[in-house]
Amino acid sequence: MGDEGKLDPSSPFYLGAGDQPGNLITHVVLKPDNYLAWSRAITLSLKSRRKYGFIDGTISKPPEKKKLLD
Repeated sequence: MGDEGKLDPSSPFYLGAGDQPGNLITHVVLKPDNYLAWSRAITLSLKSRRKYGFIDGTISKPPEKKKLLD
């Protein structure tokens, strides 16, 4: 069986206790006149959580045979 069933905290697919759907990513609210500030805040937040690769496409979809997908 090996390490197939272990969670790796350094993986971008790892969801910690702070990664919940209702959590606030940034306090900057998107308005018509502040897109630049909002996009910088979102980018910084996602990069610090190691999740930005999902947005820019550098993190690819895992193989469907992974047990941890269930």
